[in-house]
Amino acid sequence: MEPAAKDPYLQYSELLIKAFEKIQKQLPKKYKELKDLCIEATEKVKQDKEGPYNANKYFYILKMALDTKITKIIDPILYIIQKLISYEFLDGNCEDNCIYLEDQKPPARNGKLPRKLIDAIVESLCNCATDKDSHVQLQLIKTLLCVVLTFNCKVHEKSLFEIFRACYQIHITTTYAINQNTAKASLTQMINSVFERMEACSGNFGIALSKLQQRNSFIHHKTNSSTDDGDLSVKHSEKSLKLKKGISLEEEKISQELSQKTEGIPSNNQHNTSGQGSTNNNILINFSAYDQYIFQVVQNMVDDVCLFDARQDLVSNKYLSQLTTLGNSADLEEKQALEEMMQNELKSVQLRSVPLKVSKEDGTKTKKQIQVDIKNEHGIPAGKFGWCIVCRNAANLYCKDTRHPVCSFECKQKHVNLIDSMEAPKIEGFPNFHNIEEARIRFTDALTIFKSICKLCIKEIPNQNINTLLMRQKLLGLELILAVVQKPGTTFLNRKEFIDIIKDNLFESLLKYSVSNEKTIFSASLSIFYCLFLHFREHLKQEIVVFIDQIFLRILDSGNSNYHHKYLILTVFDKISQNTKHQLEIFINYDCDFKQKNIFERIIDSLSKIAQGKFQKTEHSNIITAQEEYSLRLYALQILVQNLRNINKTIEAEIAETKLAQREVTHSNKRESSVDNHSDEEEIKEDEKKSNTLDNLEKTRQVKNELLRASIKFNFKPKNGINYLISKQLIVKEPVEQQITDIVSFLKTTSTLDKTAIGEYLGEDVEINKKVLYEYINQFFFEDVPFVDAIRKMLSGFRLPGEGQKVDRIMEIFGEKYCKDNHDAFGNAECIYILAYATMMLQTSIHNPQASKEKMTLEDYIKMTKGINGGKDLDRDFLTDIYVKVEQEPFTLAEDEDAKLKILGAQANSYKIKQHLYTQEAQGIIKRSAEIIKQKSTNDQFILVNDTDPIKPMFETTWSANLAVFSVLLEESDDIKITELCIEGFTHAIKISGYYNMNTERDAFVSSLSKFTQVSAIKEIKEKNIECIRALLNLATYEGNYLKNSWFYVLDCISKIDYMHVLGTGARKDSEFFKATVKNAKNVQLQKRLEREQTMIQNSELIVQNIDLNKIDLIIQRSVNLDSEAIIDFIKNLCAISKEELNDFENPRKFSLQRLVEVADFNMGRIRFVWSKIWSALSEHFSIVGSHSNLNVALYAIDSLRQLADKFLLKDEFGHYNFQKDFLKPFETIMLHNLHTRLEIKEFIVMAVANMCRARARCIKSGWIVIINIFTLAAQDSEEHLVTESFEALKLAVKTQFGQLEDNFVELVNCLNKYTKNIYHKQSLEALELLLECAKNLSQKKEIIQNFIKLNGINFYQRDRDNMQRYPQHYGIQKQSPLKEDLKSSRSNSNNQYIAGDIDQPDESRIRHSVQKGLWFPILTNLTNLIMEKRRDIQDQAFTVLFKILNDYNQDFTLDFWKEILNQIILPLLEDIHLAVEIPNKKQNQSFSYFFSTDSEFFKETIKDLLERMNQFMIQHIDTLRQLIPDYIDKHIASVVINQFKQFILQVGKSISPNQWNSYVISLQNLFEATIPVSLIEEKERFQESQQHSDGRQQIVVKGRPSNLSESSSKQGTELPFNQDACFTKCIVQLLLINTVADTVDKFYDQLSLHNLYILLECLDKSYKFAKEFNQELGLRLKLWNEGFMADLKQLPGLTAQERESISTYLSILFKMYFNPKDGQNVESNSKKLFELCSKVLKDYCLQQSELITINNSKQEESNKNVADVEDDIENEGEEKQLSLSNLHENELERQLQNITPIVSNIILANLLKLSEDDLRKHVKEIGPLLIDLTLCNNYEIRVANKELLSRIFEYLVQKLH
Repeated sequence: MEPAAKDPYLQYSELLIKAFEKIQKQLPKKYKELKDLCIEATEKVKQDKEGPYNANKYFYILKMALDTKITKIIDPILYIIQKLISYEFLDGNCEDNCIYLEDQKPPARNGKLPRKLIDAIVESLCNCATDKDSHVQLQLIKTLLCVVLTFNCKVHEKSLFEIFRACYQIHITTTYAINQNTAKASLTQMINSVFERMEACSGNFGIALSKLQQRNSFIHHKTNSSTDDGDLSVKHSEKSLKLKKGISLEEEKISQELSQKTEGIPSNNQHNTSGQGSTNNNILINFSAYDQYIFQVVQNMVDDVCLFDARQDLVSNKYLSQLTTLGNSADLEEKQALEEMMQNELKSVQLRSVPLKVSKEDGTKTKKQIQVDIKNEHGIPAGKFGWCIVCRNAANLYCKDTRHPVCSFECKQKHVNLIDSMEAPKIEGFPNFHNIEEARIRFTDALTIFKSICKLCIKEIPNQNINTLLMRQKLLGLELILAVVQKPGTTFLNRKEFIDIIKDNLFESLLKYSVSNEKTIFSASLSIFYCLFLHFREHLKQEIVVFIDQIFLRILDSGNSNYHHKYLILTVFDKISQNTKHQLEIFINYDCDFKQKNIFERIIDSLSKIAQGKFQKTEHSNIITAQEEYSLRLYALQILVQNLRNINKTIEAEIAETKLAQREVTHSNKRESSVDNHSDEEEIKEDEKKSNTLDNLEKTRQVKNELLRASIKFNFKPKNGINYLISKQLIVKEPVEQQITDIVSFLKTTSTLDKTAIGEYLGEDVEINKKVLYEYINQFFFEDVPFVDAIRKMLSGFRLPGEGQKVDRIMEIFGEKYCKDNHDAFGNAECIYILAYATMMLQTSIHNPQASKEKMTLEDYIKMTKGINGGKDLDRDFLTDIYVKVEQEPFTLAEDEDAKLKILGAQANSYKIKQHLYTQEAQGIIKRSAEIIKQKSTNDQFILVNDTDPIKPMFETTWSANLAVFSVLLEESDDIKITELCIEGFTHAIKISGYYNMNTERDAFVSSLSKFTQVSAIKEIKEKNIECIRALLNLATYEGNYLKNSWFYVLDCISKIDYMHVLGTGARKDSEFFKATVKNAKNVQLQKRLEREQTMIQNSELIVQNIDLNKIDLIIQRSVNLDSEAIIDFIKNLCAISKEELNDFENPRKFSLQRLVEVADFNMGRIRFVWSKIWSALSEHFSIVGSHSNLNVALYAIDSLRQLADKFLLKDEFGHYNFQKDFLKPFETIMLHNLHTRLEIKEFIVMAVANMCRARARCIKSGWIVIINIFTLAAQDSEEHLVTESFEALKLAVKTQFGQLEDNFVELVNCLNKYTKNIYHKQSLEALELLLECAKNLSQKKEIIQNFIKLNGINFYQRDRDNMQRYPQHYGIQKQSPLKEDLKSSRSNSNNQYIAGDIDQPDESRIRHSVQKGLWFPILTNLTNLIMEKRRDIQDQAFTVLFKILNDYNQDFTLDFWKEILNQIILPLLEDIHLAVEIPNKKQNQSFSYFFSTDSEFFKETIKDLLERMNQFMIQHIDTLRQLIPDYIDKHIASVVINQFKQFILQVGKSISPNQWNSYVISLQNLFEATIPVSLIEEKERFQESQQHSDGRQQIVVKGRPSNLSESSSKQGTELPFNQDACFTKCIVQLLLINTVADTVDKFYDQLSLHNLYILLECLDKSYKFAKEFNQELGLRLKLWNEGFMADLKQLPGLTAQERESISTYLSILFKMYFNPKDGQNVESNSKKLFELCSKVLKDYCLQQSELITINNSKQEESNKNVADVEDDIENEGEEKQLSLSNLHENELERQLQNITPIVSNIILANLLKLSEDDLRKHVKEIGPLLIDLTLCNNYEIRVANKELLSRIFEYLVQKLH
């Protein structure tokens, strides 16, 4: 049991009585009065048993005892005072009751507060500080600490300051180490207490460490309220991010570690670079008073409910267990009693854990609550009254006033204060405290103390030992400051008063101490800086950059700073690098601000330089040892690696949190049916905000980079730099005023500009430069600035140019500006100008070593400036002052001073000189830093980063420096620590660059790391190379998703490792398996090869010992864990490595190819979309390797492919997918590549595929298309065994798996077609049988066509439409309409896609027709082609199969489909045969060269057989095909065997309906139009144009007139502009058509309608007119004849027969219609047309007869003429040529008369003779004169017929006369 608490009175009395007894005992006799007071007080104490126990009334006695200064009394009294205060018997919260002398009375107020007893207590205690006794000092320190820390003692303002001063005085004056340390520790505690109380008064009850951590780590929760600390965060994203070890730090340990560095800095030991573990502290939420109170009360209510339920469950379970024990055997009354007891006890359980307030009048007592075992959210068990309403600990107490549970008096007081604060008015800075005055006092106390300790550090530090008084004072001040800034509260962080003290006071001293030679001071100042950076960086942007840039980096780069300087600065960078957030903030605020320097980049560069040792050895001589240099290099390297390590850990944490969030979203989606749209919108807005912020960041970086490029150009040539900025629109082009302002801003703010280049630019004698110079100087402010200082200020920005005129211009403008700002100091600007110029001459004379040896004296300077001030001299003292200042402190640039010190440092050879140079350098650093800090930055907002996205641009900035240091050190060093760090750095850099898809950076790191494995180099492999191999393998194993295209380097290294294992183990090389050939090498090359192989063997043995091949196997196995993109990159690069391996002809290897098979096998389970991409890469590679020049390699690749195919085909494939097709495609590709080359490859592929068909036929679906294509290629091969094996496999598939082949029906038919054409009869015949089987299945299985319609119908339609547009051109006789041509063109431009609104929009029937055609036509076309086959058995079988299909499997053939068969299958076949028969010796069309033969008899028999079968077929199906008869005899038939089909129509004509006759006639009309040889008339137009351009000596015959033969006679044999055969064929067809019309009308005149007859007459009329027109063009005919048209004829080509037959038939039909008119016929019109035509024919005949007679007479006359001279001979020669042409004309007249004679006699005259008398009477006037002319005709036949007609007319006239 715990001892009982001691009675307060006993403690009270014991302490006071003991004190009084001590005083009485130790006091000398002279203090009798004091002894009497002690006796009196002792009695009073003994009487104060009832209380209250207040020792304040006795303190005056204790004070008097202390004032005696007796050490023996002071020590115990101090102890007793401490105890009285700690037990709260003495608090001093009353008026001062001490006794003072009149002259020693204290002031009535303590600062702004009234004086109280506590002030007297403090005053008395502090007066004891002068005592030198160590015990007294120690006790005094304890007592003062107790005064400050005790809650009831209200120590403020002056009293508090006196306490601090006393402890401070003891610390710096005592010689006892214990007292020193105790005083320092007490001061630290006091300061912490003061600031904690300030924070508490501001509403922050306690300081939460995790709140500080939140400021220095990435946020990992979303919040809608602003943060407590005024965080100006860049809220890029709201990603939840939990930082792992190494990212968040325990802030208490930071300063401790820095302090430990000062006590003993290791020179070469290891450095712990791993991160510290984070502490899981709860963040104290800074609610307002109202919100916090409501939160606490509601939380307490929830606690009460939970406790109430737990208590009721406990009671219920207790009684229910008893009832269960009783069971059914118990008495009913007993059960009821138990139940009643349970209900009563349940009712007695109160809802409130704290009992209700009971009045004294009531007299009842509250019952104790039942204690239950339940824990809150923090895992804390419930106390007697639950949990504390303030801190959530177990509450065994409660507040009687508020009736809320609490755990202690402190929590009660906090809760009461919170309630009071809700009623008090709020003021700025103190919103949540009930006592405004006390809050202000607490704040003032903290502010005063902080300002005081900052002032302790301002004084200069002498170069003395640390034990000196002043040094100890400064060190204590720094340590106290460090204690304050280590753990700041919210008020301290955000109140402007504290920030101002830090900026104005603290930094002034820190600047001095941060360059101190004393390492303890230096270390303390760095610790303070880091804490300020850690907590106050958002307020200290400018100060931070000054410290890092001007102090830390300069000290690191300096050759005069010692090891401790550099090491401690590296320690600061080490701490910064432990937190990725801090690195990002430095990068964002400085490197991404174009007005700031690239601080982060410079830090990394400096660390890189140190790590690489890039400095002159003389710089570190005599100041840093080799071991210390190694330590620095190692530490810098550790920081660089730690930087990357922590970035990588941040990324890993982000990935883990993202995955967790995804899982949470997945689970929530399963629970909820919808997603909150509002949250989505917020997330989108946040993403947009993040994107905009990152865009602005990137733009700023781009601007900064552009400025850097411009500065480089400017330093080389200033004008180019300015022009570059104008081109990038960073300087405006117009207006000029703004451009000048921009240029000046660029010159003044860009730190990378060369000061010499600036001076040259400003001094140029160019207008724009002058304006810039004027603006540059006018921006200075020289008011009240001394003359020399003004010049120095101006020259701080540029170096004066060397040319005098330029200096003159600069000084002239300076004089104007200085005079303007100080117009009363000098008379005019000219005076200042001359003085400034003279001062520059003074500077040159004194300080320029190249100047004359005689330096300018003061008198010389005064003489130079004599009378310049308006004729007066300047004051001599003024000039002397200028002279002295220039002599002592020349006008120099900071850069020049730094360079000078660097040179001196490199030349220094002793430690003292180095120290002296460092002191000079430090002074310059302090001066420049102070000047920069005083400058107010225009953008001093420090951005706190809460997102990881800026990591990418930050890494882009520094990756090259990291790569350089890792590569150099790994190359040069064999040190284990360095190599391990470099390899780790490579690993982290690869992960980072891979995560952010930085391809260039990632490839650089991976390639460098792979290079250091040395597996490809002819060098000895070392341990570091083995470690590089391990690192690379680990990356490939566990970080493969980041490698992407860098897999190439990794896989190449793996390939080389495997090869070395082969060498090391003595295994058989792949080159032996592949039988590779080795080229003969020269002796030198052979020697090098042997040396290389020897080195590789040695390296291979080392690799075998250290590298396990199982690691490579693990990489292949873990490829299944790669994401969808990474696996594709892995496959592609493995293919590339495999290609390189196999292309090594001397040493081909199969390692990567074999691994490809394994990877493909492992990853077959991936989703189809990913697998298709994987196989796309694999198939391409297998296709190439399968055609490798090394046959063994090719066969191995095909066999590997076969193995994969066997496994893949076992996987089920869903319908309408093509994965199998893609998988088997390489077989087909390889087959095509080797189709005409290597038989072995073709045999292997055919065998493999055939075996697949036999073994995996049921598994194959979409793969059949590839198999069929392979068999198609095999069918065309000349090797019988290939044809046989492939055909047998195909036949088996058709017989057993036709259902699987239905989707590839067209390809199957094409394949069988190839087999039918093979040279091997057996396979050809069997293939025909399979074709018949396919046709049978196609006819019987309706679903085949239906499936094609669903899946590919529109494509069939498009293809059919395109083919139909091209189809007529194949026959050359169908004219296309422009509309269809345009439509075809528009569709070809749209990639054959269907266009809405198209006139050819397909409906279901049209699509079905196209599909049916696409499936049937390959069979039918092939059969028709085989009919041309000269092998009789094949031809007979083809005939049989063709007509069996047409007869037996035509159930689904529509009329349109039959028409397509006739037009595109049967009729083209007839045409081909006809051409083979009719023109066997002429050049044949190449598309039919396979079929054509000179054996006409064979084709005659074939056509006969075909026509017989077709006639039988048409007659057999006449009812079905009745409407197709016109198509059957359409233009295609007419061009081939129209006579045979004329016979057919003559046989079936009586069965044809009128509509069919209409179609038939229309077909004949189309034939007439299509077969007119229009090319002849087109040639006429060209002929006439050529004659117009001739010399015009003689004209060609036009319409029967003579022509010139001179030009045409020499052109025979030239190429005709048209197809002669086609034209000749059309002419023949015209004759056949005319004959067909004649026979048809003659036999079926009654069946033909009047309309049909008119159409036929129109056709005959056109044919007649065309022929007549051509026949009259004698010159054209002669030209064509000379050019080769019908050149074998002995006469001119012509259409005489066509003219004769057409007019003959035309007249015959007209006479038939005249004598036998049709119903509805207009007889008069017909009669008129008939006799007009007869008259015309008779008239032409008579004219031609007359012309022929005239020609004969003129020939007779010319024969009688004589030739007189040579000239006449020449003329006769021309006449002979004319006569020759006349002879041709004469011959043509004779031929025409011969052709027209039968028409006149047999048709016209014969039918006129049949006219009735009435008709004869009607037309006798028209024909009578023509008949009389015929009497002169020479033709006997005509004269006889004419005689009979005239006789009849004469008889008719005689009868009429009678």
